[in-house]
Amino acid sequence: MENTCDNTKSKIFLSFTMNKPLMSCSRKYSKWLEEELQKGNIAFYKHSLFKNIQDIGKGGFGLISSADYDGTKVALKNLYTKEATRDFVNELKQLRAINFHPNINQFYGITIDPNTENLLLVLQFANEGNLRQYLQSKWQEGTFKISLNEIINIAKKITLGLMRLHENNIIHCDLHPKNILINNGEFLIADFGLSRKINDSVISSIVTSHGAPAYIDPQCHINPAKKRDEKSDVYSLGVIFWELTSGAASFESAINGVAVCVQILQGYRHDTIPGTPSNFSELYKKCWDIDPQKRPTTQEILTILDNILKETVVEMFITNRHRRLTPILTRNGSPNLLSVGPSAQIFKEPSSRSLLKKLRRSNSSQKLDDSRELKAQGLVYYEANNYERSLDLLSKLLKINPEDGDGLKFRGLIYFKQKKYEKSLEDLSKFLYMVNNDLPSLITRGQIYYILGRYEESLVDLNESLKIDANNHIALKYRGQTLYMLKRYEESLADLNKSLENDLNDPEALRSRGETLSMLGRYEESLSDLTKSLELDPNNAVTRRVRSQTYSMLNNFEESIADLNKSLEIDPNNIITLVCRGQTLFKSGDFEKSLEDSTNLLKIDSGNKISLLIRGQSCYKLNRYRESIDHLTKFLVIEPKNVEALTYRGQAYYMLGRYEESLVDLNKVLNIEPKHAIALRCRGLVYFYSLKNYTESLKDLCESLTIEKDNAFALRYRGQVYFTIKRYSESLADLSRSLELEPDNVFAICLRGQTYYMLNKYQESLADLNKSLKINPNNACALQIRGIIHYVLESYDEAYADLTESLKFDPSNQDALAHLGYSCFKMKKYDESLKYLIKSLENDPTGNNSSTRQILTQVNYELKMYKECIQNSNLLEISPENLDALRTRANAYCMLGKYQASLDILSQALTFDRCNALILRCRGQIYYLLKNFGEALDDLNTSLKFENNNAFALRTRGQTYYMLGRYEESLADLDNSLKIDQDNIIALRFRGQTYYKLNRYEESLSDFSKLLNFNPIDSTILGYRSQTYYALEKYKESLKDSMYSLKIDDKNTIALLIQGQSSYKLGRYKESAQALTKLLKIAPTNVDALKTRGQSYFMLNEHKNSLKDLNQALIIDPSNAMALRSRGLVHYHLKQYALSLDDLTKSLNIEPKSAFALRTRAQLYYTLEKYNECLVDLNKSIELEPNNVTALQYHIKKLLMESNTKFSSDKSSIKILIKSLNIDSDGVEALKSLI
Repeated sequence: MENTCDNTKSKIFLSFTMNKPLMSCSRKYSKWLEEELQKGNIAFYKHSLFKNIQDIGKGGFGLISSADYDGTKVALKNLYTKEATRDFVNELKQLRAINFHPNINQFYGITIDPNTENLLLVLQFANEGNLRQYLQSKWQEGTFKISLNEIINIAKKITLGLMRLHENNIIHCDLHPKNILINNGEFLIADFGLSRKINDSVISSIVTSHGAPAYIDPQCHINPAKKRDEKSDVYSLGVIFWELTSGAASFESAINGVAVCVQILQGYRHDTIPGTPSNFSELYKKCWDIDPQKRPTTQEILTILDNILKETVVEMFITNRHRRLTPILTRNGSPNLLSVGPSAQIFKEPSSRSLLKKLRRSNSSQKLDDSRELKAQGLVYYEANNYERSLDLLSKLLKINPEDGDGLKFRGLIYFKQKKYEKSLEDLSKFLYMVNNDLPSLITRGQIYYILGRYEESLVDLNESLKIDANNHIALKYRGQTLYMLKRYEESLADLNKSLENDLNDPEALRSRGETLSMLGRYEESLSDLTKSLELDPNNAVTRRVRSQTYSMLNNFEESIADLNKSLEIDPNNIITLVCRGQTLFKSGDFEKSLEDSTNLLKIDSGNKISLLIRGQSCYKLNRYRESIDHLTKFLVIEPKNVEALTYRGQAYYMLGRYEESLVDLNKVLNIEPKHAIALRCRGLVYFYSLKNYTESLKDLCESLTIEKDNAFALRYRGQVYFTIKRYSESLADLSRSLELEPDNVFAICLRGQTYYMLNKYQESLADLNKSLKINPNNACALQIRGIIHYVLESYDEAYADLTESLKFDPSNQDALAHLGYSCFKMKKYDESLKYLIKSLENDPTGNNSSTRQILTQVNYELKMYKECIQNSNLLEISPENLDALRTRANAYCMLGKYQASLDILSQALTFDRCNALILRCRGQIYYLLKNFGEALDDLNTSLKFENNNAFALRTRGQTYYMLGRYEESLADLDNSLKIDQDNIIALRFRGQTYYKLNRYEESLSDFSKLLNFNPIDSTILGYRSQTYYALEKYKESLKDSMYSLKIDDKNTIALLIQGQSSYKLGRYKESAQALTKLLKIAPTNVDALKTRGQSYFMLNEHKNSLKDLNQALIIDPSNAMALRSRGLVHYHLKQYALSLDDLTKSLNIEPKSAFALRTRAQLYYTLEKYNECLVDLNKSIELEPNNVTALQYHIKKLLMESNTKFSSDKSSIKILIKSLNIDSDGVEALKSLI
C-alpha cells in the first residue's frame, strides 16, 4: 500500500503534540518519530482517508480495527497513546526493521485518530482470523482431524517468520496461536506487543505476567529478571507445534495461570497425540525442553521439518477426540530452577500438599523476607488451597512491593474466596490496571461486580474475558448470570447453553440456566435443569429454592413448598427462603399461612421489608384492607418506590372507596413502570367505577392487554367498559376471550348475556344467563336480564316469573320494575302494570324514564284513564322520532273526543316520516271520526300501499267506504280484513251493516248473530239484528231483539226505532207509538221515528197527530218519499184530496216505482172518478206487485165501471163479490181470472 500523503506529514504529527506538556523521554521519542517521518522511513496516512472503520478485537496491547483505504483493507492498531512513548517507538522500530516477509504481518505506517488524538499503527489486514480459530474450525462432531502435510507446511511458515525476526535481533516474547494470523492462506506472525531487541534492557516483572502462561519459557516464571532470547521463542514454538496435532489449547484444564506455571515448573507437559510421527513429536519436545540449551534454533527446526517431509508419508492424518487434555509428569521438572532458599525444595515434588509440609518445616527455622520467595511460596500455598497462609505471604510481599502484579492478583483471588469482595475488588482492579487482559482476574472481578449488584460493570469485565477466550465456560456461565440480572434472558440463555456444552454437569450453570428458562416461561425445561442440578448437588439449598419458584410458576404449589421446606432444613434461618415460602403460600391462595409465615419471619428479622410486603398483600387478599394499608405504608416508608407495594395499596384504597388515594398510588406505579399491567388494570377500574372516565379507563385496560393479552380480568373489565359505552361487538369479543380463559366466571357469563341481548342475539344471551343462574340461582342481575329477554321474545309468563324473582333480591331495581310493568301490560294485567310502572318511575332518579312513561301512557289508555294518559304523555319530551309515544298521546286525545288535537299530533309525526303506515292509519281513523271521509280515505289508501294486508287499515277504510255509501268497496275491504282477523267485532259489525245496506239481509243477519255469540248482551248489535229481522219482515224476531236490547240499554235509539217499526208491522200501533215517543225524546229529529209514529197514529185514527209527525218529518227531510206517501194517505182519509194528490205525486216523482204510492193514488183517482188515471196507476202497481190484492180489487172496480157486459149491472152484487174475496192465494187467482 502506497503512502499518498505529502511532505507535511511531520507537521501534522506536530500539530497534535506541540501544545502538550511532554516528559523529557517523550520529547526524545517524539523527536525521533518526527525525524523518521521527515526522512520517509515511516509513512503517515491521513485518518480521514480510512473508510468503514470497524472494531474487530483486542491484541495483547491494543484495540484492532479494520478499515478500507483506497480499495485496500487494512488493520488499525490503537495502542491508547497520544504521545510517542518509548513502548510505541520500540514497536515501530521492530516493525520497521522487517520491510517485508510473507510470514510476518506487514507494517504500512501510522495515522492519528482526530477524535481521540491516539496514535495508530497501519498494518496488513488478515482476512482469515488466527491459528486458534483455524484449528477450532477443524473440530467436527467431537473430532479433530488434520493431515501431516498441513501440519508441516504451517509449522514451516511460522518458523520462517520467526527466523526472520531472530535474524533482525528481535525476540517476539508473546508467541501463541492467537498471534499467528492467516491472510489468503498465508500464516503471519503478528502482535509485537512484547517484542524486544535482544540487547534491550531486562523485561520488568510486570511484563512477565503478560502473554499466555502455557507458552512462556519456564525460566521466566522462575526468574523474572531473566532476559528473553531466541530460545524463549522456540519454547513457545514447540507448544504451538503440539497444538497443531491436537487442535486443543495447551493446559486448558488448569484452573488459572498460576496453576499452569506451577504445573510447568513441576515438569508437566502434554502427552503425544496418537498417530503423531515420532520425529515430529521429538521435535516439539526438544523445543519445550526445560533446559534452554537443549532447544534447537529456528534453522535446525526448518531442517528437521524438511527431513520429516522426506521420511514420512505426508498424506497420513492425525485424529484427536479430546478437547480438554490433561498434562502428564515428564522429565522436564528440575530442582535447579530455584537455587536459593526453601523454594528450591518445593518443585522437587509433584504434589502440592507434600510440598507444603516441607515448606512449613523450612519456615519454622528461616524468616522469609525476599519478595521472590514470598511470591513463590504464596502462590504454592494458594495452589494447595491454604488461603490463610497464602494471604499472609502475599500481604507481606505487597508491603515490600505494592505494585507486584502476581501478589495483587492472587491476594484479590483469595479475598474473593473469603467473600471479602470490596478488598478483592481493590486488588484485582489495581492488577488489571497494569495487565488489562488477564482472563482469571477479569472473570473474578466480573463475579465480584455481580455479587455487589453492579451488573453493568460485571458485564464489561466478562465481555472482555470472552474476547480473550470466547469459549471459556466459566466466563460464559457468569456472563449468563449477569445478563439474567439485567433481564436480558435470551442472551443469558445463549451463554449458559454454550457454557454447558463445555461442562454438561456443572450444577451451578444448570441452576442458572434453569432460572433463565423459568423467566422465559419455559418452565418444564427449567424444571429439568434444576432437577439435574440437584441430582449432582442434592443438598444445595439455593437450587431447591429456585426449583420451588419454578414449581410455583407451574402452579404446583405442593412441590414448591416441599422444596422450600427441604431448603430450610439445610439452611433453617435463610431469610430469602423464608420469604419465598411466604410468597409461595400467598400465591397458592393460603393467605392465612402466608400471613403467619411473614409474621414469624419478622420475629427473626424485625426489619425485613419483604415480610411487611407479604403481610400487606395477605391482609388485602383476606379483605382486611385497613391492616393491608398499614403494613404496606410501613413498607413504603423503607422503599417508597416499590411498584408491587404501591399497586396493592392502591387496590386496598380502592376497595375502601378512597379513590383519590388509590389513583395517587397507581399513578406513582405507572410513572415508575409505565408498562405495569396490574396497575394499569386497577387504574382502569378506578377511572371506570368511581370517576366514570370511560376514555381513560379504556386506554389503561387496552395498554394492560398489550402487555398481557390473555389476562382474563382485564379482558372482562374492558368488555364491561365497551358495554357501558355501547360498543357491544368489542365487548362481546373481550368477554368471549375472557371466558375461554375462565369458563365459569359468573360475572363474565352474565355480562356476555347482557351483551348478546344488546346485539339482539337473544338465544345466545339466554344460554349464558341460564348457565349463570345454574351457578348462582339468586343472581338478581341475571334474573333481571333473562326476564327482559323473555319479554323481548314475547314469552311474557317467563318474563313475569324471572322479573318477580329478581325483585325479591333487588326490590328497588328500576329496570326490573319497568320491564315487569311492560310484561304485565302485554299480559293485559293493566292494574299490576300500572303499579310496577309507577314504582319504577319512583326509583328513577330523573323520575321521567321515557320508555316507562310511554308504556304508562298506554296502560292509562287501556284503563280508559285518558286524562292521566295525556298527563303522562305531556311529561315526555317526545321528539318527532318517537312515533309510538306520539300515537299513544293522539289516541288518548281521540278517546277524549279531542280529535283535532289528536290530528295535529299525528300530522306532526308524519312530517318526520311521511311513509309511516301506522301513523297514516291512525290519522285516517281520526279523519273518519271527524267525518272527513275523503282525507281518511287518502291516508288509508296510502297506508295500504305500504302494508296491503293490514287488518285495521282495511277495516277502517271499509268503514269509510260505508260512510261514503260505497258499499261494495266497503264490503271488499271488510271481507279482506276478516280474512286476516276473522273474529274482529268492529269488522263483523260494519260488514253486517254493509250487507244490510246492500239488502243482503241473510248475510247481515249471520254477522250480527256471530257477534252476539261473542257477547249476547251487546245492545247495539241486538239493535242491528232487530233491524235486519225487520228488513226480512221477521217482525216478531225483530221485536224480540229490540226489546232485549232495550232491557240492556233503554236509550238505544236503533232498538227503540225497530221496536216501534216492528210493533207497527205487527199491528201493535199503540206500543209502536209509545216506543217511538221514547225515541223522539232522545232524538226529536229522527225522521224514521216521526214517520213511523205518524203511521201508527194514522192506524189509531189519530189523524191530527199523524199529520203533525209527518209534517215534522217532511220539514226535516222534504224529499222523504215514504213520509210524503204516508201524509198523502192521511190527507186522503181526511178527504183533503188535493193535498193527498200533491203528496202522492211528489212521492212518485222521487220513487216512481213505489207500488204503495201508485196504489194509493189509484184509490184517490177512483174516489175522484178518474178511472183512466186510476187504471194506469193500478196497472203500474200490479206490474210491480202482481199479487197485491188491493190493486187487483181496484182494477176490477175500474173495469166494471167501464162495461157491464160480463157481469150483472146490479152494483150491490159487485160489492158483495169484492167483499167476499179474501186475500188468500185462491182469492187472488180468482181476481186475476176476472180481469
